[in-house]
Amino acid sequence: MPQSNIREIRFILDLLQQHSTLDLVRSFFKGRGLPHSATAWAELENQRILPALESGKITAQDLLGLTREREEYGRQHIFLYQTNKAKRLSDATRVKGFLRARGIARIVEEPLLIDKPSHPTIVEARWEENAFVLKIVKTRYIERHERQSEHGDSYTMKINRIPTRAVHVIRLNSTGLLEMRIESHATSGFFGRARLAPRYDADVTEAWEITAEILPHEDFEEESLAHAKSSLWKNRKLLKDVQYSGVKVRNQKGNVVVFSTGEMDANLSTDSEFSSAIDTVYSKESSCERSNLRFLHEDGAALPSRDIHVLIGGRVNEFAIPGLCSKDDYEYALGRLLQHNK
Repeated sequence: MPQSNIREIRFILDLLQQHSTLDLVRSFFKGRGLPHSATAWAELENQRILPALESGKITAQDLLGLTREREEYGRQHIFLYQTNKAKRLSDATRVKGFLRARGIARIVEEPLLIDKPSHPTIVEARWEENAFVLKIVKTRYIERHERQSEHGDSYTMKINRIPTRAVHVIRLNSTGLLEMRIESHATSGFFGRARLAPRYDADVTEAWEITAEILPHEDFEEESLAHAKSSLWKNRKLLKDVQYSGVKVRNQKGNVVVFSTGEMDANLSTDSEFSSAIDTVYSKESSCERSNLRFLHEDGAALPSRDIHVLIGGRVNEFAIPGLCSKDDYEYALGRLLQHNK
């Protein structure tokens, strides 16, 4: 294999490891009828992926396609918007004109494959059956604090800034629904053992600025998920596949009550005492500010293929899927939220 091809495959494998899981890649190989068992990434790579490439059972393009799909779903905060101009905004001639003016028209036919760019970069523009999609890659920095030395009652601390790759996806559906999927930040903030901070205001603003010519922010309105939060909780007794780990309620005076399970597998909605307490404070004068729940996999059901952890909160139009997931599981979770948001 030429050295250039080896470097490209090595790069693709590194990206795949960053943006996927063992289970998701194993599922890809299983779907191709190929050996797929592996207990660690090194085993998967050396005993499954590389031999399949060498034998021609999969190609570098197959691997690249898998990587591009895997980086688009899960471990994201998703912000929903609505427009009545979807047809005009997603018009191919219009969009390609803006891309050509920027000198990046080639990303329609040949999406860019980059790691950590010096500035946020639109790397792909594509049209699906009922949607238009833009993908952005940017470099973020994670701070790691390292204690250096002590001097009596004080000590010095070194802060290391570690660059990481982040991928954002913006999908404008033909219905007018826009999903702005912002890759999650690494954070230590928890609500019911689920990450909710930091707020993503700067990321959302930056994404609108990068795509301003193609998708003008002023043409969109926030799609509130307030009804979805209300409907999911109030219909909990009928929804046997929904498990609640946390609920945060705020009344008109600004007072807040947070209910959270003591164990990861516990379910607030089946705890009659806590459910009654939540119902008491969750009246017409109060609103559900945050919900921490899972859509559960049920035996015999194709979807979701596994439990999907979903957080609804932050901005009025915001929800998050903390873990990586498949495209089908993401679409399932989004569909459930929209179903209850009518």
